[in-house]
Amino acid sequence: MAKTPADDFSKHRELLNPMNPEQKYLRRSLWPPLLKTVSHNVKNFAGVKLFEIGRVYTEKEQTVLAAALAIKDEPDAFRAIKGVVETIFYRLLSLKPADVDWQADGGRVKILVNKQNVG
Repeated sequence: MAKTPADDFSKHRELLNPMNPEQKYLRRSLWPPLLKTVSHNVKNFAGVKLFEIGRVYTEKEQTVLAAALAIKDEPDAFRAIKGVVETIFYRLLSLKPADVDWQADGGRVKILVNKQNVG
């Protein structure tokens, strides 16, 4: 399996007294466990929609949002993804549609919240 930047523990903050020796580092990203969960569940379901809001520790502590969507045989995956992201923004984060701007950027989409790039 290929290594990711999250596998490089030289930049992780280590706990002095961890409750579990296998979890002695503070996480720098929400992606590795989220993608692992998706890969386990996508084998058994036609679609998997997951998100997590949690703390990560890079140069400073931050609360971040990560979302993953895997849908088999979805003809309009972009609309499905946009719907999930909007649900998170509007229901969980209490944003209003006027706060969020979706901008096409070549083959990608930028998501701006209050004119700040968030994804």
